[in-house]
Amino acid sequence: MSGIICGWLTVQLAGADTASPTFSLRVFKYPMTNTPLVFRLTVNSAGVSKTDTAVVTPVPDQVAMGTAKWKLGDFRVTGTSSAVGGIITVHRGTLAGVAMGQAPVTAAVAPATGGVFDARTKSTVAPFNTNPGTAWIESTLGGMAGPFSVSAG
Repeated sequence: MSGIICGWLTVQLAGADTASPTFSLRVFKYPMTNTPLVFRLTVNSAGVSKTDTAVVTPVPDQVAMGTAKWKLGDFRVTGTSSAVGGIITVHRGTLAGVAMGQAPVTAAVAPATGGVFDARTKSTVAPFNTNPGTAWIESTLGGMAGPFSVSAG
């Protein structure tokens, strides 16, 4: 067996012919959820069939906003993540709101741990010409946070 199909999701097995195959499961972006997925695996060998069920629960990074500031021509959101390497997307008002910027999560300066991000957009074109009021963030590693008040200044 080289892949597992779970409804609309297909994952590829690494080491499919070994006693301990593995696979990677991506986390999902809003409006999808990172709820547990149930997989059923059946192995047939020498006329014997064995079936097992496994529940896989994605573990998203933990993200938080530290500041969110807006002034005409400059919108900036900073924060932290429990993991380095993701990309943060900042949304206006809700997770379904307009994307207002993105930033990579880079390693925090020691002695801090985890990662930090600084999403900054300089523009006077809509939607940047008015204060969004609140912001939400989501990470490509599954974390999300909000609402967070955007201050003027």
